[in-house]
Amino acid sequence: MKKIINIEDKIFSLLISAEEIRERIPHIVKEIYSEFKEEHTIEAIVLMNGAFMFASDLCIYLDKVKLHFIKASSYSGIQSTEDVKIESYDFAQFKNKNVLLIEDIIETGNTIQKLSSILHVNKVNKIVTASLIVKPNKLQHTIDKLIAGFSISDAFIIGYGMDFNQQGRHLADIYQLV
Repeated sequence: MKKIINIEDKIFSLLISAEEIRERIPHIVKEIYSEFKEEHTIEAIVLMNGAFMFASDLCIYLDKVKLHFIKASSYSGIQSTEDVKIESYDFAQFKNKNVLLIEDIIETGNTIQKLSSILHVNKVNKIVTASLIVKPNKLQHTIDKLIAGFSISDAFIIGYGMDFNQQGRHLADIYQLV
């Protein structure tokens, strides 16, 4: 495991190791099961591109999960923007169901807020959000039923699915901008 990563003109240092992530995943799954204890199948929406590694690791432990992949974006470079883009999808299929949103990182909460609004319009019963990373100091929305893997400062991070200009997603560890 490298302690320092260089991407373009940016320097990133190790923040969370792959081992720490692996140790935390079963605890997150336990929390998910406590929210979906009555469910036969968990309807999970994975927010792409960043959450693919997190979702993959969760699915190792989750039984009877039905995955849906939705492309959502709200970043430009290293800044989160107010402009949340969510691809077109048949959200009506979630009517009267309980839904698990799987997200890589929640900063402002704008993406989860927008997606939750869309799901509520389509009459879902309950929404639970599992996010590997949460930045509580940046949150602008209250997120009901949030399961967080790690809470961190306001640093920009890459690795484990998260990127800088499409680079760094493949890293098993999470690094912060120095």
